Amino acid sequence: MFSNKVRRIIIKTKSLERIIFGTASLGSRISFSESIKLLRNIYSLGIRNIDTGPLYGSCQAHTIINQAFKKEDEVKVYSKFLSKIINRNRFLAKLIFLRCGIRSYMNFYDSGVLYKKLVQNKFSKKDIEFFIKKQKKFYPNINFKGWFIHSPSSVINYNLSNEKSIFNDFGFSGSLDLYQSKKFNTFIQTNVENLYKEDLKLIKAKKIFVNRIFSYSAKNNIPIKEIYKELLEMDERIYLVIGTTKIKTMQEIINNII
Repeated sequence: MFSNKVRRIIIKTKSLERIIFGTASLGSRISFSESIKLLRNIYSLGIRNIDTGPLYGSCQAHTIINQAFKKEDEVKVYSKFLSKIINRNRFLAKLIFLRCGIRSYMNFYDSGVLYKKLVQNKFSKKDIEFFIKKQKKFYPNINFKGWFIHSPSSVINYNLSNEKSIFNDFGFSGSLDLYQSKKFNTFIQTNVENLYKEDLKLIKAKKIFVNRIFSYSAKNNIPIKEIYKELLEMDERIYLVIGTTKIKTMQEIINNII
């Protein structure tokens, strides 16, 4: 039998495993160097899962994660592809290049190419594999654990359904209406308001990442601590995606959850 101390450590470790740190603000709301420091501090709290995307943080998030960690840190990173890019004009591309460097520019450019191919129905699994292979080459320190299809819009829903077999190995991030209609049986990510409207028994995904919890709390005047605990008790497949620019805030969240 475990001692009370060991039992508490096990419970804490399992709880921390269900916290996913969101990186949308890295490199945009805080500086590059501050972002790296924040990630290292998050790591020191015991968090080992990260949600990101090649366009996050002015296309810098992957670069920041790559510099903050090494493979042996065993940080699991979940990223995205098919991020929607409407504005691919030269001025914006040049601005990203000048401000954030060649890798950020390539994230912007490659994401745009991939999205355009799907819209034009000129898409294959090889396109995804090439995109991911390039990301792994750019960012050798990142342990990419999984990839989400990123918030597909109604414009590409038809093409997405036609090519469903292409996406069997990937996660799904977006509206649960689309998820349910196409029966993606992988890991998914959606916002808490969407989740509360669904019958969890109908969701076959192995992992359910839930985001936008803070905005839901503020909108409905519900203490965020109550929402965190309710979600974790609802289903063991649920993981909380939490983003902040302040280490103190994350520490308080962990203390409230555990």
